[in-house]
Amino acid sequence: MKILNRLIALSIMCTLITLQTISAQEIIYTPNNISIMFVLDCSNSMNRNDSKDLAVEMMGMFIDTLPSHRASVGYVAYNHGITSYSEPRSLATEGQRKNLKNRIRRVRKSGFSDMGLGLKTGFELMTANLEENTQPVMILISDGETDLSPHSNRNITDSNNDINYVIDNAKELKIPIYTIEVGDEFKTSNTLLTISSETDGKHFNNLTPNGLIDIVSHVIKNNDTAIINSNLATIGTGKKQEMIIPIEDSITKEVNLILTTQSHLKEPKIFYKGENVSFSQSNHYTVAKILNPKQEEIKLEFTGRPNETIKAYLLSSYDMSLILDVPDTIQKNKAFNIDAYLRNNIDHQVVKDLSFYNKITPSLTMETDTEQVNLDITISNEKIQAGNRLENSGNYTLYTRLTHPNFNMEFRELKLDIKNSQPKGEFFKKIKLHTASKPKVYQLDKYFQDPDGDTLTYEIINNNAESLELEGSLLTINPTNKGTYQFEIKATDNEGLSYTSEAIDLIILPTLQYYYPITITVTCLLMGVLVFAIIYRRRKAPKPTFTGKINAYFMNLTDGDEVAPLTFPLYQFENKKRITLEELLQQANIDKPFLNTKEIYFEPGLDKTIVFYNKGFATSMKDSIILSRNVKYPLQYKAKIYITFEDGTEIEIHYNKYNPMQQDANSY
Repeated sequence: MKILNRLIALSIMCTLITLQTISAQEIIYTPNNISIMFVLDCSNSMNRNDSKDLAVEMMGMFIDTLPSHRASVGYVAYNHGITSYSEPRSLATEGQRKNLKNRIRRVRKSGFSDMGLGLKTGFELMTANLEENTQPVMILISDGETDLSPHSNRNITDSNNDINYVIDNAKELKIPIYTIEVGDEFKTSNTLLTISSETDGKHFNNLTPNGLIDIVSHVIKNNDTAIINSNLATIGTGKKQEMIIPIEDSITKEVNLILTTQSHLKEPKIFYKGENVSFSQSNHYTVAKILNPKQEEIKLEFTGRPNETIKAYLLSSYDMSLILDVPDTIQKNKAFNIDAYLRNNIDHQVVKDLSFYNKITPSLTMETDTEQVNLDITISNEKIQAGNRLENSGNYTLYTRLTHPNFNMEFRELKLDIKNSQPKGEFFKKIKLHTASKPKVYQLDKYFQDPDGDTLTYEIINNNAESLELEGSLLTINPTNKGTYQFEIKATDNEGLSYTSEAIDLIILPTLQYYYPITITVTCLLMGVLVFAIIYRRRKAPKPTFTGKINAYFMNLTDGDEVAPLTFPLYQFENKKRITLEELLQQANIDKPFLNTKEIYFEPGLDKTIVFYNKGFATSMKDSIILSRNVKYPLQYKAKIYITFEDGTEIEIHYNKYNPMQQDANSY
């Protein structure tokens, strides 16, 4: 009983596949091994109902055809007792397969029939040392019901109790039991029908040579990833014939080429360039098993009985794992991708073959009790990518199914929690209005958001103010009654997840009280800005400075003296705010007091200009325009001023750009 309880717990974790978590993102699915336990009725009646030993023939076909690297087979032969048995054994080598088949062929048929005893013995043998990652299957072969001798120490009730015990526990452990009824001497066995239907198995009857492959194909397809494909068919001629069967890819772990006939084939041969080939033949079938096959066409040669149908089947077995890259977190309404790719466990390399992936029909769905979402599929040369977006959060199951002509992979164990994020928001902590204000309207969607894009609904809570109105996402404040109030805003998404703001203070003041501090503040700010502007202007405004040079030309001096042209670089006066024409002449040692040049001024200007003005009685002219006295005129480069003094003496002043590399002859 302890062993049974352990197996029940184990079966909950292990079904058709194995799940292994490598990291938060990478999930590995590895197909389970398969273990078959045959329960064979060898009572005396089986001599009549299975005179051609089709039951043993079928068991041999299973042993020769099952994927040898991950299959095991055991058996129990029973009549009114247990006549022979073997716990599940590996089929990895040709010798192991031959030894098991020979033991089964030595079983003899005699005596009565205790179906319950045989079924319970087979169940206990299978479950006693059942390994993890293994799908157990039972196949019961009989020609009818339990038939005990009147002298037996067991009765029908004992046998039926054993049958019910196995049914109950097989259902618990998810072990399908297939029942095969041999012969037609007895009416259809209700017990066999009940056993198969209660355990999700299937009932077969009228076992025939042509039907052997159908039973083998059905059991393997429903309990293993491999598929037996019908390939070719021909009619026997009594002479040598051949069939060409292609091996379409090189990542197959094992292929089984199966020929079925009603009669024994003569001289079967296989033409294959590689190694690791074993050959098995029985009365109604021939199997060629190739390990690690090459991608090539294989020729089978044989001689069949005339007019008999010869059919060829191909079972390709792969040693591959499916790897799923799943995001750490999936948010509702957010696009996500799940990458699926296959890894060859022989060389531990990821399969990168577009032609191989293109033969796969993938289906990935996310399901809950009320919703099913198909993921959109794209296929590349190294992976299958599935993606979508889910409108609802919650616990989903990822169903992954890969359908290939040679195999089916189906995984139903991955649970994913689709997250719903809490709404967020930030609103004013204080709102101040006055009683003469117009109604204040706030669009709350500008202040509250849902990270998943859900439409939010709003609610005013803890409200002691009558001036608040909420319609949809519009909050309106009517400041009619002065006072201090407090309220909160609650934002809720479509699944009930909510966010509540901090307490918001609403202060409604009389109009004069509201504006008084504002007026004082604005006045102070304006005065501060004005003072700052004045200070800044004084400190940062560009200062005028002397640049360039003045060229002076004297004409018609009344004292008859001649003065050569003079040049005055103005940079030497850069620290002065004003100079007179008299200062310039004195620097050149020219003393003409009668001209009264001390009343003619030059000041530095901005942008390389100088300012000219005349306070004396001399006449000054620029561009044929007489300049007014006591008026300041800016002079730019190349400007000319003509000054005529009271005694008729003339001076021509030129303001030009100064080039220190070009020194004038009379430069001062």
